[in-house]
Amino acid sequence: MKFFHSFRLDSLNQCLWHDQQRVPITPKAFDVLRYLVDRPGRLVTQEEILEALWPDTYVNQEVVKKYILGIRKVLGDRYDKPLFIQTFPRRGYQFVAR
Repeated sequence: MKFFHSFRLDSLNQCLWHDQQRVPITPKAFDVLRYLVDRPGRLVTQEEILEALWPDTYVNQEVVKKYILGIRKVLGDRYDKPLFIQTFPRRGYQFVAR
């Protein structure tokens, strides 16, 4: 179980909690979030995410951007003032929450 702000990421049951409420999140969005949470403070490239979560499958990089946008919406995060996921244009993403 990973804790950040008022969220809990339950990898065992593959769900996200905000306080005592379960937050609806798609399975792949959960996987992307978990991948970032497991690598806090480290820049993770889109290519790394694609290789880790979609091995042996061609997936356009835009899919990663789509999931990041969805994760931000679920977390209430903003691109311009990130509390959870910081974007480094053309480089990747970094999980920045404590």
